[in-house]
Amino acid sequence: MKYGTSLTLDEAADRYDVAWVRPSQSTGRIQPTPRTRGSVRGHLVDFTTNRALGYHSTLEQRLGTMLSADPAVIDLEDQPSPVLNYQFPGENKVHEHTFDFRATFSSGVRIAYAVKPLKKVKSSRIHEIVDLIKVQSLRGFADIAVVATEEQITQEKCDNAEEVNEARRSRVQRDCDAVLAHLRSYDGAVSMIDVADGSDDPGRTRIAILCLIYDGLVKHLDPFQRFDDAPMIVASFH
Repeated sequence: MKYGTSLTLDEAADRYDVAWVRPSQSTGRIQPTPRTRGSVRGHLVDFTTNRALGYHSTLEQRLGTMLSADPAVIDLEDQPSPVLNYQFPGENKVHEHTFDFRATFSSGVRIAYAVKPLKKVKSSRIHEIVDLIKVQSLRGFADIAVVATEEQITQEKCDNAEEVNEARRSRVQRDCDAVLAHLRSYDGAVSMIDVADGSDDPGRTRIAILCLIYDGLVKHLDPFQRFDDAPMIVASFH
């Protein structure tokens, strides 16, 4: 790998791994506190915006990773400003709620995510809270509000998202172009493992395949499973 003056501008033109720019700080209203025993807290980096995202649980970390690997997400905020002025029926007290993430999609749609483990869904009344917010005070904050649990935030999806994000950091466009042309020579689906292992540089080929999956030019046929457990892919021709 080349660095510094040994790398020309032409050589660096399609490389994403030749310079490091410090990520901007999280914009979250509530920042993770120092870790304590039994807790999972910290920051990850959204590669699309090069901004830190705070998380306060394993589920939040997984969802943040998944959303940051979604090419349709153009902006991702952790702990955005709270939704104000919702009330429970029969009460005069006004409440506020801070969602864990708010994602803005390329379509313009904004989705607010409330993350809760299944074992805490009932006691937290989170479904009721989100339903009240939808009716009373969501307008102007988001278009959609959802509750996300382990049922949506799976380890398999997170593992794939982590691989895609790592590949994006090492993207070489020339490799992507060559691998896409090769994949389009197949008549139907093929194993990404076989394609990588059959190449001169399996590591670079796998990185290119993952970048093409992110681009939507290659489709992973079983996105609910890990890449290595369900490696079949197919190239698109659009």
